[in-house]
Amino acid sequence: PAPPTGATPQSAAAPPARPEVAKASPPPPPEKAPAEAEEPADLEESLEEVDFFIQQSLFDEAAESLEALAARYPGHPGIRERQEKLRSSQEGAPAAAPETGSFDLAAELEREVSSEPAALALDDEFQYSVEDVFSEFKKGVAKVVEKEDSATHFDLGIAYKEMGLLDDAISEFSVAAADAGRRPTALTMVGLCLLEKNQYSDAINRFKDALHSPGIAEDQATAVYFEMAQAYELLKDKGEALFYFNKVSKRDPKFRDVTERIQKLVQSGAVSRPEAEEPRTPPEPKGAKPPVPPGGRKISYM
Repeated sequence: PAPPTGATPQSAAAPPARPEVAKASPPPPPEKAPAEAEEPADLEESLEEVDFFIQQSLFDEAAESLEALAARYPGHPGIRERQEKLRSSQEGAPAAAPETGSFDLAAELEREVSSEPAALALDDEFQYSVEDVFSEFKKGVAKVVEKEDSATHFDLGIAYKEMGLLDDAISEFSVAAADAGRRPTALTMVGLCLLEKNQYSDAINRFKDALHSPGIAEDQATAVYFEMAQAYELLKDKGEALFYFNKVSKRDPKFRDVTERIQKLVQSGAVSRPEAEEPRTPPEPKGAKPPVPPGGRKISYM
């Protein structure tokens, strides 16, 4: 039957409800990276040595050290920073003139090391010590390398220093110091060797010799002042250490960690001597004194 007049017809069927889509849960917040552990002391010292090599234009030594450090600490920002610094320094450095007839130290060392075990195996009744091997090697080098070949003597000094043969390194650097162009760097390396031998007063005197070398560059002098400051710190002379750290800061406020070193000394109560005042002479060490480089002398003033 027809719906009564005025009745409202039934509405059309409602559309089917949309299936509810499960909302994706928000991703968990990223875990906070653990605080970086303090850098090992040997890494910090190695990076400082790289800084010194770059400062003194010893690019090959800096590259070798960085290569070894990158293998031990891959991706370390301090290593990457110094790799960039090394590349920039090499691009701005003048090309080195090729040397003719120079002694190939690397080849000699490789030949010595590779041939020695076979030679020693021939006679089980007679054994060589490491000192004997190096003694014979040095005798061979002395026959081949001329005294005037300062570059090779300097490279020998670097090699001996890395092997811990500090007295031999000092001897080679001292010979290299006879070359006026290499004298500031060679004397600085002598000072660094003496620091490793805990002969701080003699190290300071060698650093002073380096500073008084004709033609020393400004950046070289800054590096030497920093090493002198560290030597005075080792001598427990905080005032003199602060004096030389301040000299470094005036030249280059961003040089290594000089700002932190100054703050630490000031907080410990150290007071720097005035510029016009004569520097304190470091106490003479006990025992035998190291050889004075050719043409060099001890200087107890700045």
